[in-house]
Amino acid sequence: MKSSDERISSLGANLRAARTVLGFSPREIAKSAGISLSHYSQIEAGKRIPSLEVFINISEALKVSPDNLIYGEKMTSHQDTILQMLTGLSDAELLRIDQILRAINQSSFF
Repeated sequence: MKSSDERISSLGANLRAARTVLGFSPREIAKSAGISLSHYSQIEAGKRIPSLEVFINISEALKVSPDNLIYGEKMTSHQDTILQMLTGLSDAELLRIDQILRAINQSSFF
């Protein structure tokens, strides 16, 4: 069983890994989560434990489930491939992809 310090360190490492894979900066996540960059950096470095509210906000900002951040579950190869394809696209391109995916999701065709 992991110690408290090991769990905090693992959470920070999992946050950093998810943020990096998804292409977010620490500043973007902090802003989306409604906390300061310093606060977020301390959480990611394993020096601070987030409150439940902050943890949920960070999870939502990353669009990653909380259990993935706690346990460090790896994304499937399909998710990783899709994320790699999305990296570097412009906001306009991402918006168009979002619209297409929403249309597919709402369609009974698939």
